[in-house]
Amino acid sequence: MDISIAKEIKSILKAKKIDGNFQIKNLRKILQQLKEIDNRAEQKKGRYIVMIFILVIVLFISLITVNIWFIAPAATIFTIVILLTFLANKQDIPDETKNFTIPLLDLLKDDIEKKKAIKIEAPLIKIDSKKNLRSKGEPYKSGVYYKCIDSLYEQEFLKLNLPFTDGNSLLIDGHYNLKKTEKTKKTARGKIKTKDKYKKKIIFLFKLTINPLKYKLKDEFKDQLFSNGIKNSKFKINAKQKGEKIILSMAFRDVTGEKVKFGNNGPNGNMTVVKSMADRVKDVYPDTKSVIKELFSLYGYIEPIKQNI
Repeated sequence: MDISIAKEIKSILKAKKIDGNFQIKNLRKILQQLKEIDNRAEQKKGRYIVMIFILVIVLFISLITVNIWFIAPAATIFTIVILLTFLANKQDIPDETKNFTIPLLDLLKDDIEKKKAIKIEAPLIKIDSKKNLRSKGEPYKSGVYYKCIDSLYEQEFLKLNLPFTDGNSLLIDGHYNLKKTEKTKKTARGKIKTKDKYKKKIIFLFKLTINPLKYKLKDEFKDQLFSNGIKNSKFKINAKQKGEKIILSMAFRDVTGEKVKFGNNGPNGNMTVVKSMADRVKDVYPDTKSVIKELFSLYGYIEPIKQNI
């Protein structure tokens, strides 16, 4: 690994965020290294969980048989493995890095100006961390659950500024809204059971800054884009003038509320904004290809300026 890349990785892991300006080649290397670190951490956690399970059985048998020769060593190893599992969790990288940002850059690499720097801001912490907590509700009852508590989290999981080869630049701003519901019930046998349910909403804002020497807004959209904007049930697009440049903005809003299926490949379907219930917070992340499709639809509102010969 390149020494400068290694230093950058060390700095990123310490800060728990990616924040800087990188050429696409170096940014791709950094993200790939973070992906490999995360994969290794996942493998370690899998092995440690198996070890913990075995040690629990050994400790249980030792206590039953009063075999003191195994209790102390097993307890010591158990403590060490718990500590190693904790350290492996600290190297956990959000799935958006490997399942969204890397494929996004790969799909756009031919359109990105390689000599210019990409500005990126991406936190490497889980959305349901204390830092992202915005509010926590009062306990309430729901069906068989005698206590339910809702916690609301917000996170800007990605801010990416891409310089394109055509002179335009694109800002991708991704946000999560998460509702975590902790549900507690009492079973027929009197046991208390608690589980968490998650509802995650993914919202994107695209800002395309148009190169005024090469592009202009199409006449049929110009007035509407500068006044009230163009909107439907899925998105809203508007335009504003900033000096000589025009910024075309698109915001995606969740209006479907549809449930999606989960698997290793993320949400089933081509929704850019997803709203769904899940048992694990990591089960929903953006679908890269559908995001690419929507952001390039912005080019349908502009046209090249005809050059006088």
